[in-house]
Amino acid sequence: MNTTVDSEAQGWLARELTWLGPYVARLEGERSKIAAVDEGHWVAAAGAGGVLKCIGRILRLRSDLASTTIYFDRMHTFGVSGSVSDVGLTLPPGPIERLRPEDLAAVFAFDGISAADVQFTQDVAYVRDLLELAVRDDLLGPAGGPHELIKDMSVRDRYLVGKLAPRRLGDGETTPVEPAAAADEVGDIEDERAAPIHEPGAEFASASGRVEPEDDALDEIDTTNNQSLVPSSMGFTFCAAPGVESLAVDVRWGRYERVPSDEHEVVKTRKNRATGREEETKVKVWRRIPCGGVVPLTLSDGPIRPSTPDRDQPDVRLQGTVRTNDQGERLITLFLVNGQLEPDDNKDRAWLFQPEISVAALEGAVDKAIFRRRPSNEIVVDDPERDRLALIYRNRLEFAVGHGVSVHADTMLEDSGKAWRVRTEIIPRYEIAVTETPGLDPGDRPAMRRMVDEGWLDMSRLAELEPRTLRDALSCLVDDCGTKC
Repeated sequence: MNTTVDSEAQGWLARELTWLGPYVARLEGERSKIAAVDEGHWVAAAGAGGVLKCIGRILRLRSDLASTTIYFDRMHTFGVSGSVSDVGLTLPPGPIERLRPEDLAAVFAFDGISAADVQFTQDVAYVRDLLELAVRDDLLGPAGGPHELIKDMSVRDRYLVGKLAPRRLGDGETTPVEPAAAADEVGDIEDERAAPIHEPGAEFASASGRVEPEDDALDEIDTTNNQSLVPSSMGFTFCAAPGVESLAVDVRWGRYERVPSDEHEVVKTRKNRATGREEETKVKVWRRIPCGGVVPLTLSDGPIRPSTPDRDQPDVRLQGTVRTNDQGERLITLFLVNGQLEPDDNKDRAWLFQPEISVAALEGAVDKAIFRRRPSNEIVVDDPERDRLALIYRNRLEFAVGHGVSVHADTMLEDSGKAWRVRTEIIPRYEIAVTETPGLDPGDRPAMRRMVDEGWLDMSRLAELEPRTLRDALSCLVDDCGTKC
């Protein structure tokens, strides 16, 4: 067997990776500290005591400010027990260290294989997850990590979703805020109508084509006087348990600043219109700057005093309202508002990208499960279908409602009726369980197997049956359930 390794192959030795799945591992530390690690490189993973566990090839890297997540497309688990010392290596002093080509070859040879023998993953669910990540990075970003560079294009053109526009001269300064939703009685609704006037959600009711956050008639937007369909704020409403007096609001976004031409060497060949010659010219480059911070929020009824999550952007504010219902629950509405004015040039620097609001209990709180199901309006509606749906989905609770954005709640494993964190979600996701047709397995009930064998699950087949046979087909499951259910 050929155990040589291509001299161009790059290899690394990592110690005690945090495995998130069979082909996914997390490496602690910001991406800039391991900038040399790249897609297509091999990573040999060693556990405690230097035991060699596996070696895989990097397909994709995704990073945030605290860690880098590695996605592998090829993976080999060592069948021979041994440690890094058996191949003449020592554990790196840090989380990861480069391997020389001969050391990488020695790692492969340790188990009697070569790089060519390591097979691609055949896990279809993992491949689906990779596709989702690629789509999310492409539409929302930041695809290149928290400090990425966007080259030769506008940031607004690079990312299609997750953008908060700056204000324009002439925009209205104030408008009614989307009130704390989920009024649970008529009196509460009247209180909300009298809510004070302030800014969040202003663009949703303006004449610029933006819409109310919960308006279902999105196809009726008046675009005759539209300047932009991109909002300047986003937010959500959620319910906190009685007795909760304070929250920790983590607000994050990215802003992009132009990199001066004398600070980068990114060029592109273009034709000079005057001379007709092709020349290398420097392109526009934008650098992402992570922004935001944690805002401690004390809950008291009324408008929330506007706060600045990032002192470097004082015109980006967090604000909203708090209301207490008859059960003592706190209904909180929060908005992130981009109050910056749009500049005359380099307009992208006043936009907010990849915004997110995440709310949890304060650090050190004894009870983390502080969020409850949002109470619905107590309006009596004689609708049997709604009653049936409420019964069927009684365990699918709504902890928050988004205004111009989707939401997600992280529930407690032991009690799905409580959540420990609620947050906005620009691109929501939901995994639908696989549905298999009963009757295909020999262990299924005879009635189900008969329906499959007779073709009674095919609507076109049912349409062709004689009335007596059709009655037998439709009664099959009912009769079976009556005798055995």
